[in-house]
Amino acid sequence: MQEKLPYHPYLSPYYDGEAPTLKEFVENSPKLNETMNLIRQNKKDIPESGQLIYSELAVEEFPKLKEYLLQEVGYKLDEVGIITGATSKPNRLKIQDELFGKNKSGHRK
Repeated sequence: MQEKLPYHPYLSPYYDGEAPTLKEFVENSPKLNETMNLIRQNKKDIPESGQLIYSELAVEEFPKLKEYLLQEVGYKLDEVGIITGATSKPNRLKIQDELFGKNKSGHRK
């Protein structure tokens, strides 16, 4: 659990406060807040672009990040996917294709 502390203070085993709201969870973490701000700006600048977030830590919190992107940044459900180390290769490729698509030659865009 200690390795999750730099990722987010709410994940500390010593945190005994109330569970944060989704907005508090993201916006009270400088790393997550900056990541979401960069994604927000990317979406604004290039609306059709894709975005990948990679982390080996706290993958069980990824659904919160997805929900934040949907509620606060304006992504649609079919524009956000979650891939972790536990995601099988076929499912990983399926998610990538759904999010980023393929061109007519079968290559990813």
